Amino acid sequence: MVWNRKKKTSKEEKMNAHISVIPEIFYGGKDPLIYHEQKKAPEKQKPKKVEIKKNLPTSKKKLLVVLITAFVVVVVTASLYYVRQMSLDSKKDGKIVERPSMKEETAKEPVKEEPKEEPEIVEEQPPAEEPVEPVEEKQTTIVFPSILLQDSPDIDIDSLTDEEEEIFGTDSGIWDSDKDGYYDGQEVFNLYNPKGFAPVKIIDSGLVKEYINPNWQYRVYYPAVWVASGVDSENNSVIFSSISGDFIEVRAYEKKPNENFTIWFSKNIEGQSFTDLALFNNRFKIDGYKRKDSLVAYFIGNNAVFVMFYQTPGNAADIPYRHVMQLMSQSFRPSAVFTDLPGQTMLPPVPETENAL
Repeated sequence: MVWNRKKKTSKEEKMNAHISVIPEIFYGGKDPLIYHEQKKAPEKQKPKKVEIKKNLPTSKKKLLVVLITAFVVVVVTASLYYVRQMSLDSKKDGKIVERPSMKEETAKEPVKEEPKEEPEIVEEQPPAEEPVEPVEEKQTTIVFPSILLQDSPDIDIDSLTDEEEEIFGTDSGIWDSDKDGYYDGQEVFNLYNPKGFAPVKIIDSGLVKEYINPNWQYRVYYPAVWVASGVDSENNSVIFSSISGDFIEVRAYEKKPNENFTIWFSKNIEGQSFTDLALFNNRFKIDGYKRKDSLVAYFIGNNAVFVMFYQTPGNAADIPYRHVMQLMSQSFRPSAVFTDLPGQTMLPPVPETENAL
């Protein structure tokens, strides 16, 4: 048992101890309502626009009268000023001078001034140029081979070198490969087949081809294993080349229709002598000129001269395809008109100058 100890009171008891209740008699058992009136602020009034009344004439007639009156005053004033000026001018020097009216002044024509004569300017003309005659341009100069008479080896001495025996398919150890009584070089020179029995044409054997120039229309035989190619787009120059590098070129030169060949030769060919040439007639009865070593030939057409020449690579001393050059010159025709090879029972031998050993 604890003595003299105060009893603890809770918070609720403390709060209830101080609450005093208002009796219902004061508000009749109902909660009082409190109203708060809010006063509205007075609205601002907009200022009124003050209209200014213009003191304008109310009648249009009055305005018109005022304008007419002002116009009359101006006209009268100007007239009086003009009359006064006229009277002052007429009294000068004691003489009355009539002043011309404004209409007369405007009617006067202006005085025309006579044009001044300007001195003539004479242009100096340049002296007339004398006509210059056109100079004929020479075509590309041909580098001709030196005169060579030595051929490559020919073991069977049949007028075909060993290199030529290979391209024609003949036997380099037998002078008459087809045993028809004509030696191989003799048949090639006369455009016959050295491998077949005479008279078989070489063009029918397949050993050679015929080239027809698309521009100049000339025809010529060349070995089938060689290559023909144009140097320029117009095929003015065509090269027939072998595997070894030797080639034969045919070049076309323009010529006047009535120009003599000797005159043309002197104008266009350099480094060559006309005395080294000899006239000949090939197997198709075409006339031409050839150099004594058979490495250069000329054929004359109506409007052109065709130059055929042999070229060797480097400075070779021996000629391996001289008889191919002879075959091409013997088969050359300056036009594309077909001409058949004339038949012969006996083949002429190769001239001594053609059979250079």
